[in-house]
Amino acid sequence: MDSLHTTELAYWKAEAERLAGDNARLEAENAALRVRVGELEGQIGALTEKVTTLAKLVFGTSSEKSKPVG
Repeated sequence: MDSLHTTELAYWKAEAERLAGDNARLEAENAALRVRVGELEGQIGALTEKVTTLAKLVFGTSSEKSKPVG
């Protein structure tokens, strides 16, 4: 091999190693973000239940539906 091919080969090997490292880092980041999304979805569910409960407490019996006093 001449020096040009050797240089190109070294470049592409280094590039492949860099990309493999990027890929591994991104896969780990993706896994961590999926866990976080699951946690946040759980929090949304819990908060939605709380809002529903509180709304029932505040607006439980509508005064418009009750019989007028008089």
